[in-house]
Amino acid sequence: MDTHAHPTSSRINERLQAQHRGKEFGFLVVEDYERMSPDEYPYVDRYDPIDDLDYEPPTPAEELLRAVQMLRTSVPSLFTTALPTTPDTSRSLLRPFPPNTPRPC
Repeated sequence: MDTHAHPTSSRINERLQAQHRGKEFGFLVVEDYERMSPDEYPYVDRYDPIDDLDYEPPTPAEELLRAVQMLRTSVPSLFTTALPTTPDTSRSLLRPFPPNTPRPC
């Protein structure tokens, strides 16, 4: 159990390697996973704003994706989040989209 406010993937990986009362963890739960912070990027020291004019810092979504991708676990995992607003439940999930709805590629 860890209650760190902004856990990183390396912190979670370290906690998963530790044993709790002599037993390995069998299930991982990350509540409000959007609080996860990315670890430091290995190439940050090499970034040069003069040489790399096309550089764009990662968006918060890209940082969160990277933090989750860096988790190294083989145990079942559950990631929870909180919706910022009340979801629109007026449209049934069983009703199909209209035929002219754009489809993702």
